[in-house]
Amino acid sequence: MAPPVSFTKATLSYPVFAADFDPYNRGYLVVAGGGGENRSGVPNKITLLDASSRSTLDVVSEIDLPRDEDAVMSLANLASKDGLVTLAGINSSEKSRLGDNNQHLRAFAIDYPKRTKNAEGSEDKAQGQEEGTISPAGKTKLFKNPTAEASKKENYQRILRLSPAQKRESASKRIGAIATGLNPESELVIFDATTATPTNAEVIQRIYPKEGKEINDIDIAEESEGEFSVTYCTDYQVFVRRFGYDFAKKKSDSKSKSEGEMVAYTLPFNDVFTPGPRPIIKYLRFLTPHHILLCANLPQRKGAELLVLRKEPFRPGEIILRKKLPKRIKAASGLDVCALDVDRNTGARQIVVAVAGHDISIEVYTLDYSGDKTDSISKFSSFTTLRDVHPIQMTKLAFSKFHSPWPISSSETPKSPGPQYLRLASTSLGNTVVVDTFSLSPVQPRKPYSRYVLTRPRGAVSAVFDTGFPLLVIGFALLVTLLLFQSYIDMRSNANGYPNTIQLVPESLRSALARMNVPLPPGARVPQINVSPTEASASLASVGTEATEKAKASVFRLQDVLQQYSIYPSSGSNSDAKAIVIRQDSGSSPDEEEPRFETAVFDSTADAQRADPEAKQWDELSEEQQQKWKQRLLAAGAWTVEEGETILKVVMWREVAKFVGGVVNEAL
Repeated sequence: MAPPVSFTKATLSYPVFAADFDPYNRGYLVVAGGGGENRSGVPNKITLLDASSRSTLDVVSEIDLPRDEDAVMSLANLASKDGLVTLAGINSSEKSRLGDNNQHLRAFAIDYPKRTKNAEGSEDKAQGQEEGTISPAGKTKLFKNPTAEASKKENYQRILRLSPAQKRESASKRIGAIATGLNPESELVIFDATTATPTNAEVIQRIYPKEGKEINDIDIAEESEGEFSVTYCTDYQVFVRRFGYDFAKKKSDSKSKSEGEMVAYTLPFNDVFTPGPRPIIKYLRFLTPHHILLCANLPQRKGAELLVLRKEPFRPGEIILRKKLPKRIKAASGLDVCALDVDRNTGARQIVVAVAGHDISIEVYTLDYSGDKTDSISKFSSFTTLRDVHPIQMTKLAFSKFHSPWPISSSETPKSPGPQYLRLASTSLGNTVVVDTFSLSPVQPRKPYSRYVLTRPRGAVSAVFDTGFPLLVIGFALLVTLLLFQSYIDMRSNANGYPNTIQLVPESLRSALARMNVPLPPGARVPQINVSPTEASASLASVGTEATEKAKASVFRLQDVLQQYSIYPSSGSNSDAKAIVIRQDSGSSPDEEEPRFETAVFDSTADAQRADPEAKQWDELSEEQQQKWKQRLLAAGAWTVEEGETILKVVMWREVAKFVGGVVNEAL
């Protein structure tokens, strides 16, 4: 059964490149994009969508942007009292860019339509209320002017990231980071995001990657109030910069200059046996302040891989987890992460990961974080796969933010919250926006302030399995141990010639396991009768009538007989080894479908030849005789082709109806 996921879809009039939800999960999604400069017929727009319903995705408001400027390539939302302040990356016209006046960072004020409570307690748009509004609120530039004319034309604000919004009793103050694209002089700017139009006065730090390497992705974590970590990646390296920032004084204090410049991780070079390019780190996200998720595309579109990097302050990072994406995904085209609410006692939480593939599918995984005490991350658990999400290539993945629905203060027992959901937005070049909605459920439904996790499909994975899996592993290990002890006891009993009276494992189970592990050739039947080594290997001339009949009725494996007498193909022509003579029993036809065999055991090859001069070594048989014996053994299930001819060379073969002469000396 598929996980409980519902989706809604909207088709707009322009290709969509950027998307971000309301930071406090008030049910709105902002998307933007367009045809860029001088593209007649394809507008540049920002659209506000109502994503609060699981059945519809409605356009609430739109704003048309100038068509002589670039399309919106990145955006992020700050919360305001009546809606949002949306920061967006939009290049000015080419003329302005060549004149060093590229006001690439724009701000838009978004006012939500008013809502009223309906009879069911959910919100509806007020009757007669006008739609929400989007209006320009300011524009500025924070990047330094490129020096090359080509860079002035092509350089743009490719990445815009804000620190996570926090649910606190006091207002949450956030910082932002932007990075250039298509600029040989790559630049990253970290700024104070408490104002709609930040200026150079709000710039906290500027970072210029060595050799101008372009920054592929950025993320920000807030370890505690005012203490931030910024991570960014180039093709082969990951960097982490930690600092504190005083919003009142507009002043930052670097935790450590050496820490600020430290490389957190570098992709290793290929060894001499696998020449060629290395994978490229395309995306990264903080999972916790000390764990960073990396998404790397393998060279030549041979797949993609997720890596979890553990990076503690003042220490080099190390990869602690890897997860190969399914083989059908030749390259990843998007990544986002949502950390669900934290357990107030242990600090544990679930983290949801979404990865977009080039095949227009989305893989959803979960990770479990143990909390600050052990500070560990579980392995990736596959939750679901969303296929054929869009008609053509996806451009953006964005999770809604999830905050605990319980009150911040736990002084009194509150009412249980209503249903909770996590939403995932994806956009494409085909003008489509899709919002997938996942149901969430509390870990302990009857306990107040219980944290939430993704709801598993009913009947797919039961609580019994979740709690009983460790017991299943222990039981399997115990069964394997008992089987090993039973085999040892059987071996010792057989070697010393007395019957085994100790049975740790039921005979029926041992027989079933033996049949499962024995590769049988086509047409061979499974052995049904177990004959003791004495009966299976005794000469008809020395054992008696009862043993003779059982030997005739049995089907044996040549490998087992050799092991019983410690005769191995590698032993060669050891004169001290026992000699075994095998013939088809006198009561079966040479051409029957399921032949049976008789065996005789002698102290040496010389004794066997004196007792039966007609017994021959395998190499003494003609090629026709060898083929006939192989067919008989295969039909009886006594030998398999995979065991090879070597095993046939350590026994002797007899074609006539009866053994003649001598007395068989059997030794167990």
